[in-house]
Amino acid sequence: MELQYHFINFKPTENLKTFAKKVEKIEKFYDPILNADLYLKLEKASDVKTKIVELHIKISKKSFIIKKEETSFKIGIDKVLDSCSKTLRREKDKLITKKRRG
Repeated sequence: MELQYHFINFKPTENLKTFAKKVEKIEKFYDPILNADLYLKLEKASDVKTKIVELHIKISKKSFIIKKEETSFKIGIDKVLDSCSKTLRREKDKLITKKRRG
């Protein structure tokens, strides 16, 4: 799987870069994942700084975008990974069911 990280409107700390590498674990939920892009965006709306985490995943014939807005990038990454694991497991179950039916 090819995984790319995109940090938009801010410069990431080493701690955040290390934490973002948790996304590599999605490979265990579906094989093969062709590529994935993780976007971490800092949006400034008036006085509030919103952190947006987007994960773009491409598998064989489908692609998914999972997006969460949180007060922290770490919380956002965790929530995106939870949603991603559910989505990929569902897709894998569909594929297995389809193969069983013939």
